[in-house]
Amino acid sequence: MADIENEVEPYIPPYSEEAEPAFLTEWLDAKSGLETCGHHALSMLSSSLQLFLKAWVDRLDRYHGMTFDDISFKKGWLNGYSKIFSEIGLDISECPADLKIIEQIPLARNRIQHPEEITNLYASHSEKDLSKYPIPYFIQDSELLLTSGQEKQSWLFPPKIVPTKEKIIGAIETVEKLCSWLEEAYWAAHKMRGSASQDIQIKISHEIFNHAISYYQAYSKLIKDNDTYNPSYVCLAFSIELFFKCLDATTVFTPYRSS
Repeated sequence: MADIENEVEPYIPPYSEEAEPAFLTEWLDAKSGLETCGHHALSMLSSSLQLFLKAWVDRLDRYHGMTFDDISFKKGWLNGYSKIFSEIGLDISECPADLKIIEQIPLARNRIQHPEEITNLYASHSEKDLSKYPIPYFIQDSELLLTSGQEKQSWLFPPKIVPTKEKIIGAIETVEKLCSWLEEAYWAAHKMRGSASQDIQIKISHEIFNHAISYYQAYSKLIKDNDTYNPSYVCLAFSIELFFKCLDATTVFTPYRSS
């Protein structure tokens, strides 16, 4: 396209009195191919985001026993995952990514993958999508200029979905922001959960250790009193068993010292 517009060899326009520009067919073919590449890139981006969100939620089930069978995905997978985030107390509005762009990615992908007419090679935004996003992200600047002077955006014909290179790169960066934010949120919660679990483990382990000390002190007292019958050995056995339990712990213990 750029070579034709800049009249680079072999696209040097010959002298002609025709109103139609030279190499118009080649220019239209190149434009159609470029838009098709954008459609494929947008579809792959949408699928990648969906798979990431699925893996993120599956991890909650696999490692933390959190299930979300009651969540409905009838209104779209992005809407379903947003409900899951809300249920676990994750405020998606705090995400630095532009959520309006995120929401338009699967909407545009669905229009691309499910065309309404067999005679058109391009996809256009639906009236329903335009009612929610009057100024779509994936749109030609030339079409946007047609309504720039209007107080309220309206379209005589639905605008085409045009994922340009710049728009695709912007969408990818937005998705990366969302995914990074979700990962940071997961590991921050995981760290807090781990700290809470460690506090419980320390408490329980210290109790075991102190019980073992008590039994050993009872054994020592019985030995000192020359009582070497079953009670002393029972106390010794209990203390040894509890000490061995403490060896399985992952925390460092401070020996208990009685006053």
